Amino acid sequence: MAMKKYRTMEDFIKDYEEHPECFNMMVDVQSIQDMGPYFKPVISMKFLDTTPDGGDIYIQKNTGNDFYGNPYKETRYSITRSGLLKIKSVAKGTFLNPIFGYDKEKNTDVCTATLQYVGAKEGDWLFTSCSKEVPRMAKKKAGGTYENSEPLRKAESGAQDACIREAFKVRGHYSMEQLQRPFTMVYWDLDETKDDRILEARINKGISASNIIYGRALPASREQALLEAPANVDKSTGEIIDVDYEAEQPDVENPGERKPWEQEPEPEKFYCSNPGCKVEIAKSVYDASVKEFGQGACTKCQQVARAAAKKGGK
Repeated sequence: MAMKKYRTMEDFIKDYEEHPECFNMMVDVQSIQDMGPYFKPVISMKFLDTTPDGGDIYIQKNTGNDFYGNPYKETRYSITRSGLLKIKSVAKGTFLNPIFGYDKEKNTDVCTATLQYVGAKEGDWLFTSCSKEVPRMAKKKAGGTYENSEPLRKAESGAQDACIREAFKVRGHYSMEQLQRPFTMVYWDLDETKDDRILEARINKGISASNIIYGRALPASREQALLEAPANVDKSTGEIIDVDYEAEQPDVENPGERKPWEQEPEPEKFYCSNPGCKVEIAKSVYDASVKEFGQGACTKCQQVARAAAKKGGK
């Protein structure tokens, strides 16, 4: 299954407004504003692994009731830490240095985590902070207490998970159908195809980072910069290629109706079966030829076949 590559924000908004049930949006679409001509839309999507052993989800039994106060009829699932980290990557999320503390009165370790993630456009970062307390002495179900193992690590991971849930409005539980939708983030980025200076600056910035590590000099020209660009950069245009774009798609045996984010399949092509011809023909011509001669042929070759058959019948 190939993913559609949106070229304009209008195309994506149109698909979303017609089929909002096909996306897990991580940003309020109403907040997306038009940008100048030097920006391009970035629609970043990622699927969670919803297979039983995938590690991204688990069955949630403590779901309460639905909106109408009735118990859920279908199985409900929650997202694991592995799944949350995948969602974080859609928005280029990064955790800043955590702050640790100890509450002597409660005998708990405390961690405050801060998540940095992309805002309305690349470079406009947003921040979300959350805290988590973990007691050093945990309670046993049968009564009594025991020493909690690694309370600081648990506090840090708990605070980080809370940041992801709050920043991207991740719910406590979902249906399987909901989890099979892509988690989607939308923002703007500079379009290097609009101005050679933008392209050259972005390539040189990436190569500069490599120079710090490997000691290489900066290329002297734009052409040289393109030649020495990383493997995920198109050497002719400088466009960054997402090598994992196709790898993130789920394996769906019965896809059913095409989703709005799926690329339209290439139309089937038909060709004349004459080895000396092989021209492309319309489906109607192909079907008519198969019906008459048992194989597809162009109109010219059909005329030749009819003439040969007529001559042989005399």
